[in-house]
Amino acid sequence: PPATAAPAPTTNIPALITALRAARDSLAADIPPAVRAAKWDACRTVLARSPAVDVRENTRRLAEAVAEREGSGGWAMGDAGAVRGMREEVLSAMTFVDTFCYNNVFVDESREILGTKVDYDAPLGYLKEALEALDALLEFVESGGSD
Repeated sequence: PPATAAPAPTTNIPALITALRAARDSLAADIPPAVRAAKWDACRTVLARSPAVDVRENTRRLAEAVAEREGSGGWAMGDAGAVRGMREEVLSAMTFVDTFCYNNVFVDESREILGTKVDYDAPLGYLKEALEALDALLEFVESGGSD
């Protein structure tokens, strides 16, 4: 039987990049002032709503889109694995931002008396990691991968 051509990729990488940039911009603009003001629920709300909450799905779809294109159009074999690795870095750092903001919700006067302090540095540090990982992922994909 004659070989059939592989179906054309259907995922729109530029649209995913645009959505991920919107999420990055939202995280960078909304989380730091909320952390500095100790508005922990506001921080968590940013992470739980679009566009930030869509990062998980959009990076999954991005990795699939790169996998569909590996070996063609400038995408090298293994580029999807690189995207998946960067995705995990982004998601892990975002999870830590959420975790540390959540932990701070419970630091009240009674806990402070026991020596527990509100931690402003950890959420901001993990946010920095999330933004750097997201920037690296976007740069990698926008440049067309490792080729």
